Amino acid sequence: MKPNYFDGISIIIPSYNREKQLCRLLDSIFKEDISDIYEIVVVDNSSDYDIYEILSKYSSQKFRVVRNSFNIKMATNMVNTFLHCKTKWMWLISDDDVICENSIKKISNTLPKNLNAAYLKFSTEGTCSYGIEKNREVEGLEKFIDYYLEDKNIRRGNLVFVSNGVFNLEILHPYLGNAFEFSYTYIGFLIPVFFALNSGSSIVFSNEVIIKYLSPENENWSFATVGLGLSTLSHLPLELNNNYLKKFLNITMAVTFEKLFKYLLFNKVNMPRQTYKRIYLNSYIFYLTPIEKILSKFCYLLLSYPRIGRVLYPHFLKIINILK
Repeated sequence: MKPNYFDGISIIIPSYNREKQLCRLLDSIFKEDISDIYEIVVVDNSSDYDIYEILSKYSSQKFRVVRNSFNIKMATNMVNTFLHCKTKWMWLISDDDVICENSIKKISNTLPKNLNAAYLKFSTEGTCSYGIEKNREVEGLEKFIDYYLEDKNIRRGNLVFVSNGVFNLEILHPYLGNAFEFSYTYIGFLIPVFFALNSGSSIVFSNEVIIKYLSPENENWSFATVGLGLSTLSHLPLELNNNYLKKFLNITMAVTFEKLFKYLLFNKVNMPRQTYKRIYLNSYIFYLTPIEKILSKFCYLLLSYPRIGRVLYPHFLKIINILK
């Protein structure tokens, strides 16, 4: 059945217990000319404060709030946004970022030139050069993988970044259910894009900056939880040969083995060795070089002796940098 979306673009914001950050984002949006925006929707994940009070602060007919009756957890709420967009184009924005000046106009000018693109990936301020994309259209998942492997340092964090992406829901519609099926990967919002690319669709990268990344305030972002989620991308039934599957798992694993080791070593995490092993067997084992696999196994060993590991960590880090 053909999807029935309205023309235009909507801004959809998943949110939970970030009242100050959400208001900061909304302020940045309502400072802009929103005449090209169909509506702005906050999908609230049952926050502890009255989300509807925020609705009253912004007198716009284009602004509405959807509140979940209970907390469905972050990864699920991120893909829940697909259920609440009424337009062909959806700009998904994390509640702790802010949009840049003239970003709405930049997007509006770009969309008519790329009506057949399944997804548009714009550039980001606040992440140095890692957030700047090349102006390019890529067709197919292999070309997408090649695009990210062009850089000496793979921009994994930028690949999985939420707020610089605009989705063409008409093209992605056959694959939106996969976002929910694989929401446990923690990047469920990108799963329809991967499936569309694997079916021959194209996406567009743009060097136009539309979003400003702001570091999370006083939040304990868990490399362990997100790493476990990302490691399950190996579950996706993608049609890739072994070589490209390894490359795909490499570029999408934002939590490198060095970062994971440091996080597990210096933070209180339940079953750190088991967590490291699960992520290694689900993901790292497929694409790490032989030397990196040896280093990774040494990380696993040191997690058995955390006091010794913390003492040796600075020296171990130097060895990693030399060997890599």
